[in-house]
Amino acid sequence: MNHLDIEEAHILGYGMGGFVAQDFVINFPDRVKKLILEGTASSLSFRNKKLLQSFLKLYKQNIDKETWIRQFLYWMYSPRYYKNIEYVEALISFKAQDPNFVTAELFEAQVNACLTFNSLKSLSKIHAETLIILGEEDILYHPTEADILYQGIIHASYPLYIQECGHAVHIEHPKQFVHAILGFLYRYDR
Repeated sequence: MNHLDIEEAHILGYGMGGFVAQDFVINFPDRVKKLILEGTASSLSFRNKKLLQSFLKLYKQNIDKETWIRQFLYWMYSPRYYKNIEYVEALISFKAQDPNFVTAELFEAQVNACLTFNSLKSLSKIHAETLIILGEEDILYHPTEADILYQGIIHASYPLYIQECGHAVHIEHPKQFVHAILGFLYRYDR
């Protein structure tokens, strides 16, 4: 933001990016107008820590990239979304051929950052008006984790749960996602 000479901005964080967004607003509260958290929590659950560690172990074992991506995506999307087999297969193929696909070293750094992140004791420092969005069928982050964010962040709106949707709301229901964000950003401020 400094490089672009941006004094303050709306910040959106998804998944691990939600951890980054929380950390940013806690450390730079005057730089954030409004905060949007999608499919994230104040820390990883025990299960998600083990899940990421096992994905990292598989990646380091040089598992076939398409197989690794397929296993990862099972955690990302709702069963309804998986019915579009042609799209899912095209996505897997596209990701596997991406020359900028995450390296094992970078993925390990991301996993380690996630394993140690915990904003629970600092949530009350977040004073930005906050929108929390979660897919109703998100198996990575349970609704109780969104409730913890809601209860801890002073100006958080009650979590918005998108029906028939897994972890990636912005992909499964992009129109609802954009509509919710625009409504949040541009509604009349009290």
